[in-house]
Amino acid sequence: MTLPERSPRDELAHLERQIASERVARDRLQARLEANAQEVQALAASESRFRTIVEEQTELLSMATPEGLLTFVNPAYAQQFGRTPDSMIGTSLYDYIAEPDRADVAAHLKLVCEQRGVAAAENRMQAADGTVRWVAWTNRAVTDLQSEVSAIHSVGRDITENKRVEDALLASEARFRRLYESTPAMLHSIDPQGLLISVSDTWLATLGYDRSEVIGQRSSHFLTPASRRYAQDVVLPEFFRVGHCEDIEYQMLRKDGSVIDVRLSATLERDAQGLPASSLAVLHDVTDEHAAQSALRAHQQHLAEQHELLRVTLQSIADAVITTDAQSLVRWMNPVAERMTGWSGHQARGQELALVFQAVDAHTRAATPDPVATCLHGPRTAEAASESPHIVLISRTMVECAIEHSAAPMRNERGELLGCVLVFRDVSEQRRQSTELSYRARHDELTGLLNRREFETRLRRLLDSSLEDGDSHAMMYIDLDQFKPVNDACGHAAGDQLLRQISQLLKSCVRARDTLARLGGDEFGVLLEGCSLEHGQRVAQQICDQVQALSFVHSARTFRVGASIGLVPVDTRWPTVEAALQAADSRCYAAKAAGRNRVQPWLDAQGFAPALG
Repeated sequence: MTLPERSPRDELAHLERQIASERVARDRLQARLEANAQEVQALAASESRFRTIVEEQTELLSMATPEGLLTFVNPAYAQQFGRTPDSMIGTSLYDYIAEPDRADVAAHLKLVCEQRGVAAAENRMQAADGTVRWVAWTNRAVTDLQSEVSAIHSVGRDITENKRVEDALLASEARFRRLYESTPAMLHSIDPQGLLISVSDTWLATLGYDRSEVIGQRSSHFLTPASRRYAQDVVLPEFFRVGHCEDIEYQMLRKDGSVIDVRLSATLERDAQGLPASSLAVLHDVTDEHAAQSALRAHQQHLAEQHELLRVTLQSIADAVITTDAQSLVRWMNPVAERMTGWSGHQARGQELALVFQAVDAHTRAATPDPVATCLHGPRTAEAASESPHIVLISRTMVECAIEHSAAPMRNERGELLGCVLVFRDVSEQRRQSTELSYRARHDELTGLLNRREFETRLRRLLDSSLEDGDSHAMMYIDLDQFKPVNDACGHAAGDQLLRQISQLLKSCVRARDTLARLGGDEFGVLLEGCSLEHGQRVAQQICDQVQALSFVHSARTFRVGASIGLVPVDTRWPTVEAALQAADSRCYAAKAAGRNRVQPWLDAQGFAPALG
């Protein structure tokens, strides 16, 4: 079939339609090209923004194959190891991990790939120069269209400083825990319900428990019933009101059923809402202190009873009495006077009083004034009493006794002088006891050394001397180390024996003119008169060496102790005795803190010890 030929008009219309169609297709193509150009520009801008973000990111960014080969790292990552990003591409990420952590990191990344998830980890990274930094990572498994792991994306943050602070806090906490648990004092912490949270080793050792037996128990469980009621009714209401308490005394039960006395001070901690959170208590075993106080009270009571007995006895026993006439001739004497003078009344009658009553000064041996003569020849109402406290009566048999005497004139109703009455008594025992009491008041009963009161008196005298004359002196405060184990293992009798030995050793180290005293317990004090601090250092070191060399043997056991010594000058820098003692005590504490059995001299204002030697 032959198609009819199109007319020119039809051909033109056809061409026009074709041109129009091509123009539409061209316009569409142009629009598509413009849209693609815009998309390319947007992608380029987005890529630029992304690259800028990645390159300026301070966190460590990386991409690696599942086998650990790096395919991308940002500048922060490369800078961590002193390299450029390009130089790290293709290297193994394990090359930059510290050797001890590589196995753990490999296991961690393997788990991330297997679980196709996200996981956090921390490990040490090591640079080429050996520098080690801690980094916290967030690792993510990247999957392809077939859900297969194609890469591992990691974001890291340098936490070296955090780790340092964390380690320091952990170390500090560990030190505090060791200090808490090993402190010589008894410590315990209690929660708001009264349950024990923690206790120190001393607390456990004192009461005889293991830590597992007490944590979580009520603190009141370890009090005697009476102390429990006292705590509940009196102490706790006030404690929760003011937030602290001091020097509360309880009785606590040891595991073996025995009772100890403790002195407690506690502080209450509150939470942000002001509610009780926990409390920390410091307890001191004062059983021995109470026993010592009871013994002291009993001793004082005994002395008081003895004194009262002596007073009553002296009042009950008749005094010696001699009467004379106006010429001082003996007329009568009672049996007590006969015994004390060695003269019978018959023998003494008519004798001069000075022959029968021979009184002399105990020190000079010179005859004392005749008390009867003073009365006879003095004013009308004159009485005479012994003025010297050291009068000795020498009997006819040459026996001497200390006496006190008084004399008074005897007159008749008309006032005429008839004679004189002499009354005297034997005060030998009284003077001996007075001397002994004076000695005991100044000396330590156990060691025979001076006691703290006398030590402070002499220290005050040296401070006054330094203030007035500029004299130089030195003081040592000595605290024995490892003394308590002797008491604990062998008893206080052995401890007393050791203290006496130490006292004799200390005597051998100081001069006769120096002052050596027992200040209490196992503490001693030494005053070195006219002594520089340099010389005091040498004496103190000698004491340290000799105490350390001392071996104390008891019941086939050998013990060694040491001496921590605080050494301070005695001069005008101390306004009071208490200030000087506190300074010496603080130096002694510093010697113990520095390792014990050493001398710690006073530090001057610049923080340096004076040059010694």
